[in-house]
Amino acid sequence: MPSKFNVVILTNGGPYGLRLLDELQQRQVAVTTLMETPPSLGKRLNRSAPFTKGGQDPVRCAVHWYRDKKQLRVRQQQYAVLTQRLRLTGELNSDRMKEDLRQLQPDFIVLGGIGILHDSLLRLARHGVLNCHPGLLPWVRGTGVVAGAIHRGVPVGCTCHYVDPGIDTGAVIERRLLPIIGVVNSLSELEKAANVLAARTLADVVAEQIVCDIEPVGLAQRHKFSLCKWPSTEEREVIEHQVREGTPLALFERWRPSCVDERRYQLPSDFDGNYVRAETSIQ
Repeated sequence: MPSKFNVVILTNGGPYGLRLLDELQQRQVAVTTLMETPPSLGKRLNRSAPFTKGGQDPVRCAVHWYRDKKQLRVRQQQYAVLTQRLRLTGELNSDRMKEDLRQLQPDFIVLGGIGILHDSLLRLARHGVLNCHPGLLPWVRGTGVVAGAIHRGVPVGCTCHYVDPGIDTGAVIERRLLPIIGVVNSLSELEKAANVLAARTLADVVAEQIVCDIEPVGLAQRHKFSLCKWPSTEEREVIEHQVREGTPLALFERWRPSCVDERRYQLPSDFDGNYVRAETSIQ
């Protein structure tokens, strides 16, 4: 029996969206996928004009547009294998994207790798917009969060949450630790693993709750920590050293006893992070 909820995946057509759809396909979940398309050549040229005042060269604009057009065809083929209903839309937050979402009338919009949605688009989902952040909220929000977690003394993990107009401030649905066994060789290895965990967690929430006509319960975040940012080359070198020295494993083992599900390393919804040493800073 089909779910009473209409779910739309919104993606920029990147690897994370493919991974999410693959996870959903493994769980036998069919959804409508709305894929963002790159700007037209005319829009690219307009954004770059006037060329004599520091804008991009028109030839380079045309080359980038042609490259994106070819990549779009490849992405369409890749996505078509993983979703029954694939629909191309306009750029992020464009009128076309808004109109396509209105026509689809989603109960839930699930973000499969895309930028920040305007509030007007968030409101088009009758029951809410879901995302899975590759870091543990509220302690590490923003960008570069895997490096930010290690720097702040927080384990690597992910958080499935409702999306609100803030940056990673929506109600928390589920948080999981990334299981660490032994020494990790690099920060990039951790970042890839965190993205895989995020896609898997989001797919589980869709398959085990939404498809089963259960509206996910979100718990409001009680604290707001400062935004993480992509680390500089020097900062990344320091964190790479911490990774090789075993910091991710030590942090995982420190928080592991608090998990309510040892199979998924799921933290309690109201977990407060007694071990967190990051300083609270409202932004």
